[in-house]
Amino acid sequence: MPLRIAVHPGPDGGPFRFEQSDLEEAFDAVRDRDDWRAPIQAEIQQSEVLIVCAAITHFTGTVAELTNLADGLVEVRSVGYRAGPCGP
Repeated sequence: MPLRIAVHPGPDGGPFRFEQSDLEEAFDAVRDRDDWRAPIQAEIQQSEVLIVCAAITHFTGTVAELTNLADGLVEVRSVGYRAGPCGP
């Protein structure tokens, strides 16, 4: 199911920004349902890469790894919060 996100221009037409609710929706779409701190592995649409990567970095402190797949899909992976720099 495609994410319903909104990208907003920054102040004075500068870099765009995402609303907190957009980041939450994107992270919820890819996180582990039982443990949000767990590693992430998901397939998303190419059009969702920017928001999903921003959400993963925002919530886990990690940078997502991307692999292009067929039919406009992208595999996104992250070590997750627990194994990243923010975890114990």
